[in-house]
Amino acid sequence: MPARVRKVPRAFSWVDHRLVRDGHLDGRSHGALALYLFLVTVGDSQGLSYWGENAVARRLRVGLPALRTARSELEAAGLVPEVAGVTMRAENSIELTGEDTQRMQKLLDVIEDLDDVQDVFHNAEMAETE
Repeated sequence: MPARVRKVPRAFSWVDHRLVRDGHLDGRSHGALALYLFLVTVGDSQGLSYWGENAVARRLRVGLPALRTARSELEAAGLVPEVAGVTMRAENSIELTGEDTQRMQKLLDVIEDLDDVQDVFHNAEMAETE
């Protein structure tokens, strides 16, 4: 039955069998297990996830308190899930004045109000608006 043989895709993540064999998952809550599986799945080659906690909570359909409880549970068990971030900063700046400053500030306000946004960096040097 070759049609039923599983083919592993190129971008395949796996969970090490020692997690089960060595009892690391025993007694963990459903929330902690879901979080661990999610972070293992989305982690990069070094095991780091670049998902913010708001996005993870939304994806797992849990509130932030439940997510933080699950993360604390994993940390206490020695299964430390990593949530990291990427910061890109411009080397050059651009000076804005007048209406451009006001438009830029409105755009920054909208971006900063997004749930998934924790920090906003830009390369605009903005004149003070009155």
